[in-house]
Amino acid sequence: MDSYDDAGPLLDVVLYKEGGDDGVWRAVVDTGGAGDLTAARPMAPYRHERQFSQLGFGTELTYCVQVYDEGATLCIVTDAGSHGTHVAGIVAANFEDAPERNGVAPGAQILACKIGDGRLDSAETGTGLVRALIAAKAAGCDLINLSYGEPFWQGEGGRVAQTFTDAVRKWNMAVFTSAGNSGPALSTLGAPGCLTAPITVGAYVSPPMMADQYSMLPSEEVEATCYWFTSRGPTPDGYMPTLCAPGGAIAPVPRHALQGKAQYHGTSMASPNACGVAACVLSALRQAGVEVGPIELRRALENSATPVEQLDPFGQGAGLINAPGAVEYAMAHHGKPAQHLDFEVTVPGRNNARGIYLRDQQELDGPLSIGVKVVPLFEHPTGAGRSASDLQELLETDMDIALASTAEWLATPPSMALLSAN
Repeated sequence: MDSYDDAGPLLDVVLYKEGGDDGVWRAVVDTGGAGDLTAARPMAPYRHERQFSQLGFGTELTYCVQVYDEGATLCIVTDAGSHGTHVAGIVAANFEDAPERNGVAPGAQILACKIGDGRLDSAETGTGLVRALIAAKAAGCDLINLSYGEPFWQGEGGRVAQTFTDAVRKWNMAVFTSAGNSGPALSTLGAPGCLTAPITVGAYVSPPMMADQYSMLPSEEVEATCYWFTSRGPTPDGYMPTLCAPGGAIAPVPRHALQGKAQYHGTSMASPNACGVAACVLSALRQAGVEVGPIELRRALENSATPVEQLDPFGQGAGLINAPGAVEYAMAHHGKPAQHLDFEVTVPGRNNARGIYLRDQQELDGPLSIGVKVVPLFEHPTGAGRSASDLQELLETDMDIALASTAEWLATPPSMALLSAN
């Protein structure tokens, strides 16, 4: 704080509550800078009336207001950059008169949560992340997109990681996040992309994207691939990205950028692309009368993804996201045993790693026999004690699972019996 220098303008502000103790806070902001508030429009916190305005002073900087601490704190909220608007546009930009400019899911509704702290060059904080997830829960969000990340030391530990897990397993929200832009080396996944709970998305680029976005010649002779920068798996404990999606887009940016849209590329663009596809999948399923939770949605997306032969396996996960395939998979498997259950898969002999990552030559000198532990996770969004139906599900869980290897060098037992306490 000692080194923080706020060079912004001084604004006169009047804050009052309209309608008594249970009324709505309203702020009057002197954006003219002359102390005359007669032309100012009283503004409620954005979630109430979706009001916004411009700060003026020769800019196109838009703002909204938020009130905290029972009126003791008023925040004038602005964008710290163009990144979040661009990401939101990829998901849900809606141009009624120009549908070719629409986002992936133009009917989706956006809840914007600012997790970046302006005093930290807009870097996110753990407190900001937890508050944002709680706000998304309160608003009843189905899907969350997180287009940010940093290197990590220990992926699964800490309060933030646990809150992501709770968001998916207890609060019934599917979380999408970017893999990171630290590739092409192996083991470059960032946080939160290294976590188990979110759906981690790598950046894919197709020949038509190369031609339209980068004027590449001759694009017809180039194969689809990962962007070189997309982070690769596995993590040190063997965890891989989940999916890949188009990682470049021309999408809207804030007015203060003084341009209507911009072209960005990164896994920050791939994650909202996948999130928008998921919104379309949920919409199609609901129109068919099928309700799926985040675990069942993820299972459908993973099992319907299209592997792209030219992509290296460490960047694409299960493959390119496939909306029609995900809808078809969910419709075909909804209601089958354990479709809604998540599973914890670990390797006890390797410090409970989430995968088998062989990096040393000595591990290849002879056959390896490795045990894998699979535990079904019976968690429910109520947060209360188990109901009679919950207990009955535990008692009745008894699945005979067929096992098969897709690699010639790997052998598995033919089957396993999976019980509630495996």
